[in-house]
Amino acid sequence: MTTDADARYLESIADDCRTILGPGVELLSLTRSYDEPLVLTLRYRLDGWDALSEVAGETLLEAHVRLRQQLVEDRLRLGFTAVTDPRPLKRRQGVSPS
Repeated sequence: MTTDADARYLESIADDCRTILGPGVELLSLTRSYDEPLVLTLRYRLDGWDALSEVAGETLLEAHVRLRQQLVEDRLRLGFTAVTDPRPLKRRQGVSPS
């Protein structure tokens, strides 16, 4: 069950993710599981292509920290790949167009 505090914290996590991913990235959804371990799933769109980052943690705070780390790595990988590989992102990443 989601409390108001959980909903506000998820919104602050979404804002944080927008900042990390930077301009040109559209946040599609941020969800959390209530299983153990807790899982945060972020879906976002970069240049018309959908991407997914998913992390687990014992607490929402731990999962948030792991998601931040994952997004930094994802953003660096996507940026490097876009510069070094002329093929479309769809073929490189296995993601599908929206």
